[in-house]
Amino acid sequence: FERGADRLVVRVFGAKGSFYRTPADFFAGPAATTMGREAPKRGAAPVDGRILALYQRRFPLLENGPHESSAARPRMGAESFCVLEPFKDGRFIVLSHQRESPVADPGRIGEKAWEAFLRGVRFLPVKTNMGRKS
Repeated sequence: FERGADRLVVRVFGAKGSFYRTPADFFAGPAATTMGREAPKRGAAPVDGRILALYQRRFPLLENGPHESSAARPRMGAESFCVLEPFKDGRFIVLSHQRESPVADPGRIGEKAWEAFLRGVRFLPVKTNMGRKS
C-alpha cells in the first residue's frame, strides 16, 4: 500500500545471504535505528491474536541530489515497525508503516491503514520443502 507520503512495507530477512541474519542483527542495523540510535518501543499491537511490540525510528528524507551536501539538519520521516517471530528456517518478517514527510497527517490516513493492515495479518504454516518433491 502506498498513498502520498505513506507506505506499508513487508520485508523478509534471515535467508541465506540476507543482510540481516537474525532479528538482533536487524535491530542493530540502519533499517531499525535512527542514525545509529536504538529504536524505542512505542506501544504494542495485536497481530493475528498475538501482541507484538511496536518500535519507531526516524530516517533522513532524500530531498536533494545524492551528491549535494548541506550543513542544515536533514528533514526526517518516521517509521513504525514490528518484527514477527522467526520461522524455523531462520527467516523473519518486518512489518512497517513509513511516513516520508516531516509533517503529520491530520486525517491519519496512513496510520489507519497501518492499524487495519496489522489486524488483517494472518500467520500461515511454513512449507519446508519450498515446492520441491521429497
